[in-house]
Amino acid sequence: MTCAYGVHVVGRVLILYGVCNALASISFGFVRKFIGRLPVLLLGAALNLSVIVSLLAWTPSSSTQAVVYILAALWAVADAIWQTQINALYGCLFTSNEKAAFSNYKLWESSGFLFAFIT
Repeated sequence: MTCAYGVHVVGRVLILYGVCNALASISFGFVRKFIGRLPVLLLGAALNLSVIVSLLAWTPSSSTQAVVYILAALWAVADAIWQTQINALYGCLFTSNEKAAFSNYKLWESSGFLFAFIT
């Protein structure tokens, strides 16, 4: 990305990502009350898949800078859906043993990050 657009764009993309992630985290908590958890999770999966396919098919050029911002915003919305809905689901499924459930979730999440870092 920095080769096609310059280093100064990285900070702007990260700011947009953070803002969209925060707004979507708040928003999808309310949206879930109206349409349910499964449609929200399916929307997150569809967003992730579409962004991944777009990134694989797209070639950056100086005339397509807006695409970087759009893809970052969509990825942030998908991440917000996954983070909020999975944590809420764990809270609902394991009401009698929340500490163990969230500890186990974080253990496997961290293990996944470690495995991805090693490979």
